[in-house]
Amino acid sequence: MEECVQLAGVSKWSEEALARTRYHLSMIYTERSIKPEEARILKEEATAVLGKYPIPEYLRGVENKMMLFDNLQPALTGRFTGRGLVSHMQRTVENS
Repeated sequence: MEECVQLAGVSKWSEEALARTRYHLSMIYTERSIKPEEARILKEEATAVLGKYPIPEYLRGVENKMMLFDNLQPALTGRFTGRGLVSHMQRTVENS
């Protein structure tokens, strides 16, 4: 996984896609309690990229950052939020 992130960093991946990958790797490290310092750095780098973009109205209140990162990805190049986004959007519409 580390090698994939390194290779992505020198490829034609967008900054947003690389940030999503870094965030995902930081989650894996954290869940497995390995490389805590590297996990922290990866998360900070990824979150800084996420902070460059305003959160769309339909995603306000989303706590799952992977859903926010997924929203930055074009659907044809790997965007997938699964059912989480659908249920969030349904609640948003119901509460409007």
